[in-house]
Amino acid sequence: MRFILTTVGISTLLNGIRLLELEQQEAEHVRKQFIKHSNHAQLPADVEAYVSRVVAAVTALLEIDGVVANRRLSAELNGIYGLYQAGFSQAGQDFHYLVGTDTALGKKAATVIKHFLERFDFTVQIEIPAGLSTSNSETFGRGIKTLLSQCEALIPGYRDSNYEIIFNLTGAFKSLQGYLNIIGMFHADHLAYIFEGSSELIRIPRLPIMVDTDQLQPYIVALARMNDDAPHLYTRTEVAGLPAALLDIQTIDDIQFVCLSTWGQLIWARVEKELLAQPTLLQLENIAYSEQFQKLYKNARPAERVEVNKALVTITNLLAANAGDITSLKTHGGLLYDNYTGTQTSQGLPIGHFRLNQARRVSCTYQDGTLELRKFGAHDFVNKAP
Repeated sequence: MRFILTTVGISTLLNGIRLLELEQQEAEHVRKQFIKHSNHAQLPADVEAYVSRVVAAVTALLEIDGVVANRRLSAELNGIYGLYQAGFSQAGQDFHYLVGTDTALGKKAATVIKHFLERFDFTVQIEIPAGLSTSNSETFGRGIKTLLSQCEALIPGYRDSNYEIIFNLTGAFKSLQGYLNIIGMFHADHLAYIFEGSSELIRIPRLPIMVDTDQLQPYIVALARMNDDAPHLYTRTEVAGLPAALLDIQTIDDIQFVCLSTWGQLIWARVEKELLAQPTLLQLENIAYSEQFQKLYKNARPAERVEVNKALVTITNLLAANAGDITSLKTHGGLLYDNYTGTQTSQGLPIGHFRLNQARRVSCTYQDGTLELRKFGAHDFVNKAP
């Protein structure tokens, strides 16, 4: 079984222009228009009309199932055919993950490839990360970060299910390939390429990359907070010891802040569980720990500590962003903070609770902008004596 990520460009559409059998001048005009609008979310009516004709012609050719013609037509399919030397009959339970650009032409090209692969009973998913285009570096960077987050969420599950992870980078824009070369060195078992005009597959195995966590150890809180869904921004001085490659600069009101770069997210994803599973509690803004909580945390399993710390990072970011207002925790869809009815401390403070997941809770009190944690564990364990 294989998980095959394939980057999808617009080669299928560009090569498909010849199928319309246009006069040379008109064909060249259409090609230039496709390239001109390759980063556009919408197409002019005349270009859209040509695209529709090309898609129809390409689809018709692919249905004939001529392997040589199909490989010449599409760089993406050329790479995929190269992975199936014995034919698509060996597909089995392979899963194809097509990564296209957030553009009109990118979406159409990915759809053509998807429909073709589904004819052979492959399971196929198209992924169009929001903003992923080469129109400018800022939107491209955001799109790459989105794609990386999606890979982090999806690929480990397939690896745990004993899928071989392959990045087929034969197609797509060179800038996207460059990033996925490096991402693939962390995620893929190997990268696959076929050079233009060739049908010979080149496999590049994953390098044994190790991350030195000693340099990151003093910045666990900062890395975790910058990686949160609602990230906290730091000044460069506050994280001066972190390598510049792990950070992107954001300017707000003429002040420069830093957040995690694509590489920062990639590195943090590799070490997050290890660093957040340590027996020492994180020192977080707006968070305090009771003695009982500290004992429970120390005796918890590593996975439980990671779960607790990720929730606490979200909480400290929310409280910091909302001047300590507890309402931000009540409206958060994952935490769902609330107070127990009629349950108070000996000092008269209401005891509240929030979710780690559907089955696990944390009890706490809130006073003067600080959340003090009391217990955590299974729902009934916490709720019976919070």
